[in-house]
Formats: sequence, C-alpha cells, structure tokens
Amino acid sequence: MMKVWEEEHTNPYPGLWEERVEIETWDVSALYQSLKIQYVITEIDTLLVERIDSRKGEEMKGVEALREIVIPLIIFQLQHQIVYVLSDEREEKEEKTVYWQKEGVGIGNVASGALTNGTLLVGERKMLKEMKEQGYRILL
Repeated sequence: MMKVWEEEHTNPYPGLWEERVEIETWDVSALYQSLKIQYVITEIDTLLVERIDSRKGEEMKGVEALREIVIPLIIFQLQHQIVYVLSDEREEKEEKTVYWQKEGVGIGNVASGALTNGTLLVGERKMLKEMKEQGYRILL
C-alpha cells in the first residue's frame, strides 16, 4: 500500500521534507462514548471563541450571539441523550428498553458527527502547534 501511495503522491517540494511521517488510523468503535461531556463542551466552545476572535464588528457580535445560543443547546443535548432498543419479539410481545446515556456523545444522533469532529479538530490543532514548537516543520 505504501509503495502505491509513494508512486501516486510524489513530493511537490523536493528537499523540503527530510523526515518521513507515517499516519495510521483505526476504526475506534467506542470513540464517541469515550469523549467526556465536559471535554466536548470545552473544545466546541474553544472553536467558537477562536471564531469570535477572528471576526470584527457586526460579524463578531453575530458569532458571540451564536455562541450564547449554541453552547447551552449542546449542553442540554449531551445531558439528555435517550436511547431505546426494541426486543426481538414481534407485535404485542415486542418490548422497548429505554436507556439514558450519561457518558460521551451518543451514536445515531444527527449532531454526533459534527460534535465529535469539532472536538477532535481542537485537539489536532493543539498537537500540531506543540509539534511546531518542538521544531518539527509543520505546513498547514
């Protein structure tokens, strides 16, 4: 696989990169649940604060207003995650079991992907900044 990658993706800047970085990924089935609610809220708020800081005038006021609405909604959504599971039975024998998810971001919610991606984006930015400060050449 790496041979094919190297053949298809040649370095457009020869001599610029002296170090090789291998990126490995895994499908982590429990990723959403492993993100603590307070951590998700803090990181999403960090994204919004960064956006506020990058704006001026009326646009900044609009983003501040968005933050005042969005953060409480996210908190509410994460604290009130209800999931139900149907039994294997049919018709009148079918039972519904209801669970209150108290940890992490629920899978199956339309907001889950955006919340998780936003949370991880902040962590990735911090990691790249630290790597740059340690002397690695990071091109963004």
